[in-house]
Amino acid sequence: MSSGSGPRQGSVTLRDGRLLSYAEWGNPTAPTLLHFHGTPGSRLERHPDPSVYASREVRFVTVDRPGYGRSSPKPGRTVLEWVDDVEDLADALGADRFAVEGFSGGGVYALACGLRIPERLTAVGLLSGLAPFDRPGAFSGLARLDRSMYTLARRAPPLARAFAWYAFRQIRRRPDVALRRFAAELSEPDRKVVDRPAVRRVFVDSLTEAAAAGIRGYVQELALLSRPWGFQPADVEIDVHMWQGEQDTLAPLGHGRYLAESIPHVHPRFCPGEGHLLSVDHAEEIFETLGFPTIRP
Repeated sequence: MSSGSGPRQGSVTLRDGRLLSYAEWGNPTAPTLLHFHGTPGSRLERHPDPSVYASREVRFVTVDRPGYGRSSPKPGRTVLEWVDDVEDLADALGADRFAVEGFSGGGVYALACGLRIPERLTAVGLLSGLAPFDRPGAFSGLARLDRSMYTLARRAPPLARAFAWYAFRQIRRRPDVALRRFAAELSEPDRKVVDRPAVRRVFVDSLTEAAAAGIRGYVQELALLSRPWGFQPADVEIDVHMWQGEQDTLAPLGHGRYLAESIPHVHPRFCPGEGHLLSVDHAEEIFETLGFPTIRP
């Protein structure tokens, strides 16, 4: 594992021989919170202010899903199979029990953990999470580019890969231009968040690393999320805490409302005047709610 000025980073060998890469911030002996990145994203997705981890009793671990960053691809994978990877990682980290949170597309995987291994979880958090797409009105309110990419990934994967390849090349070569185009798909509250230099740096780091081994993992996941997941949010019996911006264009309000109405033991927080990136300014609340308090003198 490497250290230095950035996060501690490493990888584990999974039960089927694949590699799963991760990064961690905060106190390595504190209780563990596993963070599942968005679609796309990588293990470098984190809060733009690293002091939020240093000031908490938390071991904050971010993970590259299969085909992202430095994690091995897994052709034909399913949403529920992610839980096996999570258990292997937690075992390698020595975390018998842990919390999970998922941002955007990563929320699906947090729910999968809540379904399959509730006995190992101390908390489940959804940050701007997605609901199933195989339901009426699922694409309503979704940004045009995202709507197109989900559709292409499902119906014309080669075309989706071509678009993704071009987009990630722009991020590497001309990040400012790429971020301006991305911001055009966002609501006004999100554009203001993306304008912050520290947030922009995290976006570039995370998205550049997401395509380190190519873009097939991203396109595979778009198709995976837009098809039936193999379970329903109503099947998840553990308590779930969720945060939803009412001006979100990447996980629209309809998705949040569906989750809030479907999950049996859900604790929703709907935030007027906020968008997809609300977790940046709600980090303190999220940590406290999921059980990671401020370090006391």
